[in-house]
Amino acid sequence: MTTLPSRLGLDTGFFKRLDGGGQRAETAWAQIVEGGTTGIISCVTIFELQKLGLRGVIEKQAVESLTEELHHLCQIIWLTENSLIRRAARISHGNNIAMADALILTSLMEADAEHIYTTDTDFERYEAGPADIVLLR
Repeated sequence: MTTLPSRLGLDTGFFKRLDGGGQRAETAWAQIVEGGTTGIISCVTIFELQKLGLRGVIEKQAVESLTEELHHLCQIIWLTENSLIRRAARISHGNNIAMADALILTSLMEADAEHIYTTDTDFERYEAGPADIVLLR
């Protein structure tokens, strides 16, 4: 099994790939579950997962189980500081990145994610961050 970085940021698209059987997502998730890698998510990702469940993109019961697991398996970054909101606004404005993506990106960078797994090409527009953006296809 490939060893992943110790701090792995997960965008909402990661969980869609995980639900769809994406090999890279499954490997990363297994290492998070086994404790070899710390998964990091934004509170915005929990919101987006709930919305995907309501829309039927991911089965609602699977979303409920997953979001419960996330509280035990991942570090969740709660956006409670004004400085984080201001930083996200600057990232969104300066890079033409959607609000939710900027909030998620800010959260993951705040937690020192080494890599960020996403399906969203918007994340690649932000090149100033220390984390590597890994597009899951």
